[in-house]
Amino acid sequence: EARKRERDEALAEEKRRKAHEWAELKLERERRMRQEEAEQEALRKTLEEEQFKRDREQQQKAEREEKERRARVSRMEKERMQRAEELKIQQEEAAAELQRQAARRQAEMEEKERERMEKMERARQELNAENERKRLESEARVLAAQQREKDLKERQLRAAEEKERRSEEKRIFFEQQREREREA
Repeated sequence: EARKRERDEALAEEKRRKAHEWAELKLERERRMRQEEAEQEALRKTLEEEQFKRDREQQQKAEREEKERRARVSRMEKERMQRAEELKIQQEEAAAELQRQAARRQAEMEEKERERMEKMERARQELNAENERKRLESEARVLAAQQREKDLKERQLRAAEEKERRSEEKRIFFEQQREREREA
């Protein structure tokens, strides 16, 4: 009976000890769980803060990049407008130069045409003078030929008259000779 009581007490003590250990273990587990939850919460908050920080930095970076992009676009637009203005000025200068060249070429062509016309006029006058000279020479040759022909005819006429006179003289001489012969 005493042993049974001792055993029962020992069992009850063991039960109490185990119950106590179990309660401590449960408390420790709950404490650890609360600590883990607190750590997780702290970690979550840290992560949220870091994420917020990263988001803010990313947003600021995006805003900076957008600002830089707009500034770059604005600068490029200004440069493009400046280049367009320079190109317009160059085109206007080129057009003015082309007009000057065209005017110079026109003036040169007109000068050449004037010189050509003057040359043609001189050539025409020279040709007219040459033709007049040839006409006068030709007229002179014709007149000279007519004069030669007239002179020739006059010489032929005189020669014929001379021949006729001599023939007449001979006839008279012979007649006189025959007359003398008859008288003799």
